[in-house]
Amino acid sequence: MFQKLCGESALRNVVIVTNMWGGVTTRVGEKREADLKGKDIFFKSILDKHAQMARHLNTVDSARSILRLMLNNPPLPLLIQEEIADNGKDITETSAGQELDRELLEERRKHEEEKRILEEEIQQARKDMEDRLKKEQEEEARRQEEKRRYEEEKRILEEERQQAMRDRDERRKKKLEEQAKLWEERRKHEEEMRKLEEQRQQEMRDREERLKKELEEEARKMQDEINRIKADSARMASDYQDKQRTMDAHLVEINRRAQGSLTHGAIPTDVFPILAVAGAASAVVVAGVAAGVATVAAPVVMAVGAVAVAAAVIVSKIFSWF
Repeated sequence: MFQKLCGESALRNVVIVTNMWGGVTTRVGEKREADLKGKDIFFKSILDKHAQMARHLNTVDSARSILRLMLNNPPLPLLIQEEIADNGKDITETSAGQELDRELLEERRKHEEEKRILEEEIQQARKDMEDRLKKEQEEEARRQEEKRRYEEEKRILEEERQQAMRDRDERRKKKLEEQAKLWEERRKHEEEMRKLEEQRQQEMRDREERLKKELEEEARKMQDEINRIKADSARMASDYQDKQRTMDAHLVEINRRAQGSLTHGAIPTDVFPILAVAGAASAVVVAGVAAGVATVAAPVVMAVGAVAVAAAVIVSKIFSWF
């Protein structure tokens, strides 16, 4: 079998190692080694095809010498590898498989031979028994009756045994079917649970994705709104500074003219544009509060409110002229 597995070409890479040399005398060990080398039932046929034999003396040097025997060997494929991988043979078609079949057939032949010899011995014994029974007819009749009763009892026992075996097999079959059914139901249940779990996980991932997108969209909108409010605040602050500079200039001019007009008892005509600016500033404050700007751009709204207060002061000064 080993030769059929390796093939003749690969046997040159085979090293047969003997051990346990310390457990026997050198003479006994060499005799056993000679038997292994010289008898076909052992390794003679393998050694004849260039395989090697080495001794492992339970030492490092002997182990290294064994390795040195194999180091220079080129790697070769096994015969069974070539037959299966290269030739596409089935395992039963390989040399090793055929060798195994041959051994099985040999065992079967031996079994059939032993069976034939046993049957011949039984036939001979039966003939001898019949010869003896012929000599003793009366005893034979009695023995036949006993044998008949024995066979009958044996038949009945055999039938009962067969029925018991059938009943047992039937119960076992039913039990196996029930177990198979339970396993199938369990498998289906586990499959359903797995699908439900996958569906739940997918729904959670989808929901998290939607929430993430909604939060990102909301954050983007809030950032856009904050940027818009900041831009409006910056624009309103710029407008406020421009109007404040204009009003300061107007106040200086009005103050100058008012000083000159007190002697004539007349209200300067430039007061009315200033009153219009103050009213416009008040309207801006109201519009800013309505749009929610006052909460975000509070400093700008307060500045515009200051403009309104300044306008009120101007009005009070104008009335004081009367």
